[in-house]
Amino acid sequence: MPANIEILDNSNNKIISNHDDLGPLLRQDQSPKKHRTEVRFAEQLQVKEIPNLDDYTQEEKDATWYSKVAMNLVKYDTMMTIRVMNSACRADPKTTCFRGLEAMTPMGFEQRDHCRQSVRAAVVDVQEQQGLSGFSNDHELAVVSEKISYCARVSAFEYGCYDAEEARRVYQEDKDLIELLKQLP
Repeated sequence: MPANIEILDNSNNKIISNHDDLGPLLRQDQSPKKHRTEVRFAEQLQVKEIPNLDDYTQEEKDATWYSKVAMNLVKYDTMMTIRVMNSACRADPKTTCFRGLEAMTPMGFEQRDHCRQSVRAAVVDVQEQQGLSGFSNDHELAVVSEKISYCARVSAFEYGCYDAEEARRVYQEDKDLIELLKQLP
């Protein structure tokens, strides 16, 4: 079995995990005036071989992945958290974290589904208009998608800011705790 290959550009932006993922590196230039395919590559690529799962020792596997028992505990905890979110009970924010589970509530699922459907419908409408006019414009599709998904992106940004602030707070608490421990005899 061939090893997976990870390819990074010189800015470490693009990660390709196997040969089937090379598609995004191929770029089709489709302007209305000319139709041609161009293949462009980064000036310098860095290739890093990733060992196949069969090449790991059992100790490496145990250190890298959750055990079935641990994974089941995570799933159980997640289900209990979602039940608390869906109930009228108030949870202690110091012991319960809802981050990332918002879409698991009926209202959160409905909001996410509505946003996805709105973006999909808008993009399909523009694609149909472009098809009738005889040309395609990927940039126009991106602009429409960006406009329709604005609220979701703002919400994600706000959550990101909250998470960054929380990470700074936890980091500072850890630094303060380390300083206190250094002062102990």
